[in-house]
Amino acid sequence: MTTTTRGGPSRAFATTIALCFALMIGGVYVAVADDEASNDEVPRWFTEEQVESGNEAYSNACAHCHGDDLQGNPPLVGDAFLERFDDVWALYDLTRETMPEDDPGALSDEAYGEIIAYVLERNGFPYGDDELDVDDRDALEAMTLDPDRVPDDEGDEEDEGDDG
Repeated sequence: MTTTTRGGPSRAFATTIALCFALMIGGVYVAVADDEASNDEVPRWFTEEQVESGNEAYSNACAHCHGDDLQGNPPLVGDAFLERFDDVWALYDLTRETMPEDDPGALSDEAYGEIIAYVLERNGFPYGDDELDVDDRDALEAMTLDPDRVPDDEGDEEDEGDDG
């Protein structure tokens, strides 16, 4: 003898649907959390406009010592460069106080900030929507210069020079 309970198959179906829905919502939450974590790992501290202005200011005030490719003396790119500074404030403050070598402090604070944005971009930090505000020391100190936070695109540079 078989017994059927009220709503037997449909209750099981409803339970299965509810479980699938719960798993789907959980998966969406995890995906959003992963995206937010990824955004935290790749900081965007300056704008494209700051990088463009910084490139021009760098060419005029810095390139004669540090080179057009930032590989001069001392180089301003690479892990060794980034590891010299704990944060963006330390980089900004040293640059503002000691550069250009023949006339330290000669540039405006804005120009120094734009040069820092350019140097950071050349080190692989991507630009974003927010301007680098050199008047906000606390914010600059919170911007740690960890080479591990820079997106790895070394393959692009190797591919550019390889014709065969």
